[in-house]
Amino acid sequence: MRTPWAFIGVDLHKAFGRDGGLRIDGAEELVPLFNDVAENGLGDEDGPPDEVLISYEEHVPGNLFLSKTHNIASGDTVVINGRTYKTWPWHGMTGTREVELFDGIDLTLIDAAFRKGYAFHEHPYSAFGGWLMIGSVQYPMSFEQYLNKKRIGRIKVCGLTFDYCAGETALEGAMKQFDVTMLKYLTRSYSKQTEEVMMKKLIAAGVKIIDK
Repeated sequence: MRTPWAFIGVDLHKAFGRDGGLRIDGAEELVPLFNDVAENGLGDEDGPPDEVLISYEEHVPGNLFLSKTHNIASGDTVVINGRTYKTWPWHGMTGTREVELFDGIDLTLIDAAFRKGYAFHEHPYSAFGGWLMIGSVQYPMSFEQYLNKKRIGRIKVCGLTFDYCAGETALEGAMKQFDVTMLKYLTRSYSKQTEEVMMKKLIAAGVKIIDK
């Protein structure tokens, strides 16, 4: 019996685009590739995805993981609840265009969207930290609960960035016993150094990696 699979687009929105607060080079180039896989799958026996899911970041002023909150430089670290975290520049702020998906993404192909990082004390990288959004309303259904409700057993991950949010989504999926494939050709990275670190983590976790 065929196991249903979900195609997951992580953080394909304007916060990470050419005019975003956390610009990732080449981010918008992923749009036509995303649309193609969302509609047609990978051209293999799996066929088109059973679910197409999007995660995105939306932050409020005062988010503890943003450098501006602490009047420090982006990349400097802060200690929150006894743990040290990297801080990020002002990005994906609520009420701005940065929370919008990239222009050209075919919204008719998307089955559900999940918001992450809205609480001031949260900045989850993984889509598993997201909550179901219908319009502007957040529903009490987590990303994992949605996958389970739809009986999804396999996930194929793309998006931004390979070395942070997309990679962490794949890692958490593997930890939660999903069959995980990372579409590396359909990602971009924050830095080469952290990309290499994430690649080692994914391989160690048993994540399948496709890089055309």
